Amino acid sequence: MNLYRTFLIVLLSTSLLVACKVTDTKIVGSYIDRKKGDTLRLFADKTFEYQEKLSYGEFGWNTGNWAIIKNRISFFNVKPDPVVGYRLQKEIKGSIKEPLKITLLLNASKKLITITNVSVSFRNTVLDTSYVRYNLNTLTINTNSFDSISVATSYFPPFLFKQNEFEKNKKYEVTIYQAERLFELDKYFFEYKKKSLLNHSERIKFKKYRT
Repeated sequence: MNLYRTFLIVLLSTSLLVACKVTDTKIVGSYIDRKKGDTLRLFADKTFEYQEKLSYGEFGWNTGNWAIIKNRISFFNVKPDPVVGYRLQKEIKGSIKEPLKITLLLNASKKLITITNVSVSFRNTVLDTSYVRYNLNTLTINTNSFDSISVATSYFPPFLFKQNEFEKNKKYEVTIYQAERLFELDKYFFEYKKKSLLNHSERIKFKKYRT
């Protein structure tokens, strides 16, 4: 009797796993986020097209690949990288021995904005890289002889700072406020449930629809 009960439990568990398994056939199709106005199309060749409705009414667009990993949908190889407008807020956070230190943060959430490259110029000449060092979202200038600083990140057009915007030997916190929503599919995993792609932490819901 116990053996028969064990067999039924195993059979039922296996049936539930098969029923809940997310397959490519289920996933392929067109989706819409009705709250934001975004659309997402997943194709059988594991590519996708994502159209994001921007705040001024136009649409942004990118492509990439998708995959099912541990029964969740993930996105990668997103192209092109999001590029959005911005405004900056500078705040002095203390005095330092170096000529200048800048830390970049995103919005009131104070998320890190990773710096990918920094170029320092003086009298129309780009200085040697030894005059600047950067790590994650912070850069430090090691010379007083500079006119401008160009800072590249993954998400925004390069920031161009002028020397006269800053006081000497100060540490600044620069908060970036994006002009558009900054959303990247490859930063999140999605569950597939009731013909929808769901991310509960960000309250995102893409509902499947017929084209």
